Amino acid sequence: MTYVKIGEIHRTLPRAIRYIINPDKTDDGAWVSTNFTRKTAPERVADIMLADVDAAVGGRGRNGVLAYHVIQSFDPDDPVTPELVHELGREFADRITEGKYKYVIATHGDRDHLHNHIIICSTSDVDRRKMRVIPSKNPRNCTLKQWREISDEITRREGLHVIRTDPDHPKYAHGGMAGLYPAARGAGSKDQLRRRIDMAAGRARDFDGFRRELEANGVTVTVRGRHLTFESLDTGFRCRDSRLGQAYDMTNIMARIGRTTLVQINFNRSLIARRRDDGTMLVRLPGTRGAEHVAIREDECITDGKTYMAFLASGAERIITDRRDRYIRAVEAESLYAWFEPPDLDLTGLETRTIRPDIGASDAQRRWYRWQARRLDDLDRTGRALIAANRWGGETGDWNTAIDRLEREIRAERAELQGVLVAIADRHETDGDDAPDEPIDTDPEIRERTERLQRLSLDLKALRDEQRRLRERNDGGKERRGTRRRT
Repeated sequence: MTYVKIGEIHRTLPRAIRYIINPDKTDDGAWVSTNFTRKTAPERVADIMLADVDAAVGGRGRNGVLAYHVIQSFDPDDPVTPELVHELGREFADRITEGKYKYVIATHGDRDHLHNHIIICSTSDVDRRKMRVIPSKNPRNCTLKQWREISDEITRREGLHVIRTDPDHPKYAHGGMAGLYPAARGAGSKDQLRRRIDMAAGRARDFDGFRRELEANGVTVTVRGRHLTFESLDTGFRCRDSRLGQAYDMTNIMARIGRTTLVQINFNRSLIARRRDDGTMLVRLPGTRGAEHVAIREDECITDGKTYMAFLASGAERIITDRRDRYIRAVEAESLYAWFEPPDLDLTGLETRTIRPDIGASDAQRRWYRWQARRLDDLDRTGRALIAANRWGGETGDWNTAIDRLEREIRAERAELQGVLVAIADRHETDGDDAPDEPIDTDPEIRERTERLQRLSLDLKALRDEQRRLRERNDGGKERRGTRRRT
């Protein structure tokens, strides 16, 4: 069967073109072609397309669509060759662009199913108008449906399998190309992403190497604050590290790369006093007025440009020097928390969504039922917070004590999880297996520890949220009482 998916390219056009024409995937470029130039160098192709975009009214705009990335995938059981798939893809691209838009097409033969990647310039080279793509909110009249029908017509003519284009068909529940074939084999997009991350972490020795290994396997990684965002260039599937599980957050990935448990400290780039030629930064210790520095290697850090996140080997000594780089003393990495604030425990991945049926015969009834549902949610959160305070708050059940103990317990549990992840990475390296069959978080011990971490983190989140609500309620009461006294 064939399957078609559309994605948008907003910033990384040269990178996307470079990925789809990868010689390792296209028989050294034999299965690459365009409808406007014989030269397929990524930068040249991108520049020609971008010239059309710039000539349109409004140009590139703010976060505008530069191009559309279309994927046309063929059933592994279909009797097709890469050459035939490429020709069918060119016919498909010619029909959907109607001769008005530039495109580059590449056929990939490195997977168990052949598929075409087609990148189409968003602007016509005939009238300089932007392509009108109707979103899938209206599945019965959207551009995706129209293009799928064209692809189906071509593949039917060739006697190939065709997927139903009924948007209500259960097969659409897999989330498109990113999950269709993997779901049939019992493996989803996230598991595919986890495997590629595991492979890259097993082969890399620093974050730059990890990034290169991922890109070689069709995945980009972007630092966004304290999170990593992964995107599959193959399918356009994008996922934040917190959605992949504890084993895939920034600290645990760095631990697996470095093969050791880590301590994380964060600092602003303004604290960097100077950089040495050996790749070491001298970072001012806050509170010492610049009189004391600690040396941190650049390859121990990840940065988003302003904030540096340093991952230091746990228990290893760090040298403190003065302004003239003279030795003052040595401290363990954990002792740096005397100057740097420990990173806050990240609970952003614990957000849950509860979808309830919108019941009620009238708008008033529906509002009343929604209000009751919110009250039940509040009661559930309060109940969890009270149970956690009783369990962790000692004899008095003090909330501050409970939060402090929970934070220490979570940090200790995360250190234990890091140790297990490092041990598994070492074992795979010793066995020569840097590409395990299953994601690392399917290991029974990893799963047990991540589930415990999840429970502890949910307790901590419930305590913090309830404490904040009580504080806001008390502050609101004080303001109202003060207003009454003034009047």
